[in-house]
Amino acid sequence: MVSVIIPSYNRPKALAECLSALKLQETILNYEVLVIDDGSQIPLTDYVNTLEFRFPLRILRQQNQGPGAARNYGVQEAKGEIILFTDDDCQPNKHWVQSMADAVKPQVMVGGLTKNALDSNPYSMASQWLIDALYTYFEGTRLFFLTSNNMACRKDDFLELGGFDASLFETSAGEDRELTTRWIYKGWEVVLNRHAHIDHYHAQTLTSFYRMHSKYGRAAIAYWTSVKALENRVSSDVNYAPTASKWPFQIYAIFYPWRQINYGKLGFGSKLRLSMLLMLSQVFNIIGYYSKKLSLKK
Repeated sequence: MVSVIIPSYNRPKALAECLSALKLQETILNYEVLVIDDGSQIPLTDYVNTLEFRFPLRILRQQNQGPGAARNYGVQEAKGEIILFTDDDCQPNKHWVQSMADAVKPQVMVGGLTKNALDSNPYSMASQWLIDALYTYFEGTRLFFLTSNNMACRKDDFLELGGFDASLFETSAGEDRELTTRWIYKGWEVVLNRHAHIDHYHAQTLTSFYRMHSKYGRAAIAYWTSVKALENRVSSDVNYAPTASKWPFQIYAIFYPWRQINYGKLGFGSKLRLSMLLMLSQVFNIIGYYSKKLSLKK
């Protein structure tokens, strides 16, 4: 049995599309889907008919505590030995469940590839390019991480590690990065499965773009606090490099679009716009970081 965990909050229409994509899975595996209603204003059971789907579907509800706590709750209730995580604004391709489950092994966390499905939205595109840049920059190092909208591992390993740190990260910003880093520092393996794809339908405006990336900056305080503690008790089995490129990530991210020779459809203007938005994301990140740091000093 494989269990797919989906935290959801006030997005019933997006959730229905996600579940429809999961209904089209081509797999020989038995899988269930657990939706964790994270305190939506109107319960998601009012929108979703669980009888419409050929897989077992359970909708569990909790008070609003954030997606990290919702995922932890889902894993506790899951019947599967293998756990797959995605989000309600994502639509996995038809081979996703099989491909992700096949790649999971004891003490191995697996991440898939995510594609921005809103090509006409420059902010959504830039946000996904930022994730791609992070993956490329940190792959092979102790700070490599996977995003929780496309992640899988064994249930027993997840519980042994303690799951997402919902006390450290109150919102959806950084809890997946911290979990992956903690996994690596334990001496376990993290791999990227380039055959497991999901489409991400996360529409953004300049305002939401600012809020998201400044939120990442604020969460970085807790993340680096966790990393510092991990450094003091790093396992001798950790085979990952301690650092990434000599270039600071902020500089690497800004020039990332110009390094991608396989994106032939991107002309000069598109690459320039992406570079500017990636630079803006890092400015917003820094604003969030220092605003949080100042608030902690008060």
